[in-house]
Amino acid sequence: MFPALNQLRKWSLSPVGRVVAKVVRGHVKDALAAEQTLLLGYGVPWLKLSNDKAIVAFPAQLGGMAAPEKADTNRALICWEDQLPFADNTFDTILLTHCLEFTSDSAEVLAECE
Repeated sequence: MFPALNQLRKWSLSPVGRVVAKVVRGHVKDALAAEQTLLLGYGVPWLKLSNDKAIVAFPAQLGGMAAPEKADTNRALICWEDQLPFADNTFDTILLTHCLEFTSDSAEVLAECE
């Protein structure tokens, strides 16, 4: 079961969340510079590392929000994490954040991301 969106947002802004982001940032920075990037789960914190074409897909059970929050254009949508509304091979990189640990079928989500 997914937590509330505001819980993930609050955690990502907490001291622990910031330390985790700092550690992970070095590992994903190059991948997020890909031409087409999908951030599946709560990927809002990673938008600033990605290019202007990145999309945030919020799992339906999580809910959604505008992303980036204070921009003229929205690059976010709500969908089922195991039924992504994109053609095969649309993305060069897919980063799953706060998705696999909450979904009911992680194998199905990973298969959908292949």
